[in-house]
This record gives sequence, structure tokens and C-alpha cells, in this order.
Amino acid sequence: MSRIHLAWCSLALLAAACAGGNQPSSSPEPAAATTSSAASPRLDPELITAAEIDAGSLGEVDGLTIVKQLRPRFLAFRGNVSGSDQTGGGTLQVVIDNGRISGRDVLTTLRGREIQEMRYLSAAAAAQRFGSISKAGPVLLVRRR
Repeated sequence: MSRIHLAWCSLALLAAACAGGNQPSSSPEPAAATTSSAASPRLDPELITAAEIDAGSLGEVDGLTIVKQLRPRFLAFRGNVSGSDQTGGGTLQVVIDNGRISGRDVLTTLRGREIQEMRYLSAAAAAQRFGSISKAGPVLLVRRR
């Protein structure tokens, strides 16, 4: 009978020890998620904003350099290379203030302080909105007022 009694006591102690693991500890937990190094907001891969340009101190840099530094994928070409079109689908088109359509060289004439936002359109969105103006873009550019 003493062996059964000893087994029940051991089982009871083991259960108490396991249950005690859920008790809050007296030492404070490190507050890693609430420190001042909070995670920065996730950037939209299709958009460059004035706030992002200003945060990067890119106000005096031209628009093409801004794109190369912040979203180089805006400059990637789509489509197959064929015939005399060795650029892989044409050149980047830039739509300024929902009006004038220009080539990528117009980005070199604009400074970061003049740019409100630049949005890269997907192929489907570009075709729906503008037709087939470019397989490599376009980028919609809105100037600051």
C-alpha cells in the first residue's frame, strides 16, 4: 500500500509542478514590442511619396535618381525582346499630372522637391487606363502645388 501511496504523491507533485509553469513570474518580461524602435510602416512597392522623398533627403536630387534609389523596379522592362526593339518592350513612359505623356528623360528635369508622388502602374492597369502606351510602365507623376 505504501508504494501506491508514494506513486500518488509523486503524481500529485508532478501535476503541481506542471501547473505552476503557467503562473506569472515575479520578474518583469522584456517589452521588446513596445520599445521606441517600433517597426517602420511597410512601404507601397508601387508608390513613392513626397514624405518618403523628404525623409531620404532627396529634395535636390532629380526624379530619375530618386526612382533608381527608392524603386529601381520601376525601370525594369516587360515583354520579349524582338526585332529592332532591343529594350525589351519599349521605354518607360511618364504621365505628368494626368495629362502630358513623356519619356523617362523628363524625370531628369524634375527635382524631388517638385514631386508629390510617383505611382507605377501594372500592365493591366496601364492598358485599361491608357491603352498600350508602354510595356515598361507607365509611371504616373503628380507635382507638388
